[in-house]
Amino acid sequence: MAGQSRLAVVNLATRDGSARPFGGMQKRTTKLAKLREAWAKGDKIGALRIASRFHDRSAEPLAFQRGWNAHQNADFYRQLGKNPEEIICTALAALAGKFKFPL
Repeated sequence: MAGQSRLAVVNLATRDGSARPFGGMQKRTTKLAKLREAWAKGDKIGALRIASRFHDRSAEPLAFQRGWNAHQNADFYRQLGKNPEEIICTALAALAGKFKFPL
Protein backbone atom coordinates (compact mmCIF):
# COMPACT_ATOMS: atom_id res chain seq x y z
CA MET A 1 0.00 0.00 0.00
CA ALA A 2 3.02 2.22 -0.08
CA GLY A 3 2.68 5.02 -2.54
CA GLN A 4 -1.11 4.98 -2.56
CA SER A 5 -2.76 8.15 -1.38
CA ARG A 6 -5.17 8.16 1.48
CA LEU A 7 -8.35 10.18 1.64
CA ALA A 8 -7.68 13.60 3.03
CA VAL A 9 -9.85 15.03 5.77
CA VAL A 10 -11.74 17.99 4.40
CA ASN A 11 -11.81 21.12 6.49
CA LEU A 12 -15.37 22.42 6.52
CA ALA A 13 -14.51 25.67 8.24
CA THR A 14 -15.22 28.85 6.35
CA ARG A 15 -12.74 31.66 5.94
CA ASP A 16 -14.15 33.49 8.94
CA GLY A 17 -13.56 30.39 11.11
CA SER A 18 -17.19 29.39 11.56
CA ALA A 19 -18.09 25.79 10.80
CA ARG A 20 -20.41 24.82 7.96
CA PRO A 21 -22.71 21.80 7.89
CA PHE A 22 -21.39 18.83 5.96
CA GLY A 23 -21.23 19.45 2.25
CA GLY A 24 -21.77 23.18 2.68
CA MET A 25 -25.54 22.78 2.43
CA GLN A 26 -27.61 25.72 3.47
CA LYS A 27 -30.89 25.60 5.32
CA ARG A 28 -33.79 25.65 2.86
CA THR A 29 -36.38 28.34 3.09
CA THR A 30 -39.95 27.25 2.47
CA LYS A 31 -42.35 29.06 0.17
CA LEU A 32 -44.51 29.90 3.16
CA ALA A 33 -41.57 31.46 5.01
CA LYS A 34 -40.71 33.54 1.92
CA LEU A 35 -44.36 34.53 1.61
CA ARG A 36 -44.56 35.67 5.24
CA GLU A 37 -41.28 37.57 4.92
CA ALA A 38 -42.43 39.38 1.78
CA TRP A 39 -45.75 40.35 3.38
CA ALA A 40 -44.02 41.53 6.56
CA LYS A 41 -41.72 43.76 4.48
CA GLY A 42 -44.77 45.28 2.79
CA ASP A 43 -44.13 43.60 -0.56
CA LYS A 44 -47.68 42.39 -1.11
CA ILE A 45 -47.23 41.90 -4.85
CA GLY A 46 -44.13 39.81 -4.17
CA ALA A 47 -46.12 37.75 -1.69
CA LEU A 48 -48.83 37.32 -4.33
CA ARG A 49 -46.18 36.13 -6.81
CA ILE A 50 -45.01 33.46 -4.36
CA ALA A 51 -48.55 32.40 -3.48
CA SER A 52 -49.50 32.14 -7.15
CA ARG A 53 -47.06 29.24 -7.45
CA PHE A 54 -48.79 27.10 -4.82
CA HIS A 55 -50.00 23.94 -6.52
CA ASP A 56 -53.07 23.36 -4.41
CA ARG A 57 -56.21 23.46 -6.61
CA SER A 58 -58.59 24.87 -4.02
CA ALA A 59 -60.28 28.24 -4.52
CA GLU A 60 -57.58 30.38 -2.87
CA PRO A 61 -54.56 29.43 -5.01
CA LEU A 62 -56.63 29.90 -8.13
CA ALA A 63 -57.50 33.40 -6.89
CA PHE A 64 -53.80 34.04 -6.20
CA GLN A 65 -52.91 32.93 -9.73
CA ARG A 66 -55.63 35.10 -11.23
CA GLY A 67 -54.41 38.08 -9.21
CA TRP A 68 -50.80 37.57 -10.29
CA ASN A 69 -51.87 37.16 -13.91
CA ALA A 70 -53.92 40.36 -13.66
CA HIS A 71 -50.85 42.16 -12.31
CA GLN A 72 -48.60 40.81 -15.08
CA ASN A 73 -51.11 41.26 -17.92
CA ALA A 74 -53.22 44.24 -16.88
CA ASP A 75 -53.79 45.43 -20.47
CA PHE A 76 -55.06 42.02 -21.52
CA TYR A 77 -57.53 41.92 -18.63
CA ARG A 78 -58.75 45.38 -19.58
CA GLN A 79 -59.30 44.16 -23.15
CA LEU A 80 -61.44 41.38 -21.70
CA GLY A 81 -63.51 44.02 -19.92
CA LYS A 82 -62.22 43.16 -16.45
CA ASN A 83 -60.71 45.46 -13.87
CA PRO A 84 -57.21 44.14 -13.01
CA GLU A 85 -56.91 46.30 -9.88
CA GLU A 86 -60.10 44.76 -8.50
CA ILE A 87 -58.85 41.23 -9.26
CA ILE A 88 -55.52 42.00 -7.56
CA CYS A 89 -57.27 43.44 -4.48
CA THR A 90 -59.51 40.38 -4.28
CA ALA A 91 -56.45 38.10 -4.49
CA LEU A 92 -54.61 40.07 -1.80
CA ALA A 93 -57.68 39.91 0.46
CA ALA A 94 -57.88 36.14 -0.07
CA LEU A 95 -54.16 35.87 0.69
CA ALA A 96 -54.53 37.88 3.89
CA GLY A 97 -57.53 35.82 4.91
CA LYS A 98 -55.92 32.44 4.26
CA PHE A 99 -52.68 33.20 6.09
CA LYS A 100 -54.14 35.64 8.65
CA PHE A 101 -52.07 38.60 7.46
CA PRO A 102 -53.08 42.15 8.39
CA LEU A 103 -54.33 44.19 5.45
